[in-house]
Amino acid sequence: MKCHIISLCKIMNVDIKKLEAYLFAEGDAVSKKKLVKVFNASIEQIQQAINSLSKQLEGRGIVLVQTDEAVALRTSPDVFEFLQEIYEKDTKEELGSAALEVFAILLYNGEASKTQIDYIRGVNSSTSLKNLMIRGLVERKKEKGRTFYRVTPDALSYLGVKTVDELPNLSKVKEKLQELQEQE
Repeated sequence: MKCHIISLCKIMNVDIKKLEAYLFAEGDAVSKKKLVKVFNASIEQIQQAINSLSKQLEGRGIVLVQTDEAVALRTSPDVFEFLQEIYEKDTKEELGSAALEVFAILLYNGEASKTQIDYIRGVNSSTSLKNLMIRGLVERKKEKGRTFYRVTPDALSYLGVKTVDELPNLSKVKEKLQELQEQE
């Protein structure tokens, strides 16, 4: 029996709809071993579900990319030029005050989760983080199931400093950030 509707499709206990949502939410590549644990399924069941999802995504703007050990959702090569044009426009514009706030938080805090950044700013920082990552000023790091953001070495170089210790008023700003985090 073939499954054509993703919301009705289960491949031997692996709900394709949930697999797609999980891969999307993770954002980065996910190991197949982790998928086995998350879906409480065998590696064979996971692989069948991956293959089914991959077929369902054919001809769309998103593709499923996999290695022997991991799988991820990525944009289709068919839309590369379209996305490149958009990102080039984004990087030609100056950083707005919101992105500069996020950048300053990361500079002086070292690293922070999106939740911490949002708390300090009092607003959602997704767009600012995206713009900073596109420019190569901020990178995302996953560690022990948590996602952190931090400035890149290129960003420090661009600012003309070798280490964050060379930033002005470092101890004062760190103190204030610590106070805000303790209030959280």
